[in-house]
Order: sequence, then structure tokens, then C-alpha cells
Amino acid sequence: MKAKQGNAVIEAALVLPLIILISAALIRAGSDMSSRVIETSSVHAEQARAECEGGMVDTEDIMRGRWVLR
Repeated sequence: MKAKQGNAVIEAALVLPLIILISAALIRAGSDMSSRVIETSSVHAEQARAECEGGMVDTEDIMRGRWVLR
């Protein structure tokens, strides 16, 4: 009985750090991807505002996906 408990402890000691490491890597990758999406969307928003400075199109409508000419 003690040998089985010892094996379970050793297995947990080996597997748990791997699970934590993989989880941390996934969280980091998600955070990096989110940062890139936010950065890219702000660049596109600035480009859209610069292109629409003539006043023909409302930039807020563009950002919401509604292309309304005025």
C-alpha cells in the first residue's frame, strides 16, 4: 500500500510542474496574441480616420462595420 502511495506522489511531482508550465505558456501566448490584435486594430483605426478626414464618412460607423455615406 505504501509503495502505491509513494508512486502517486512521485508521479504528481513529475506531472504537476509540466501542467503548470503548459498552462502558463498558453496564458502567455493568449496575452501576446491579444496585445497584437489590439495594436493592429488601433493602427487600422488611425488609418481609417486619416482616410475619412474629408467628412464624407463617420469613422465611428466604420469601426462598427456600418459604411454609411453622408
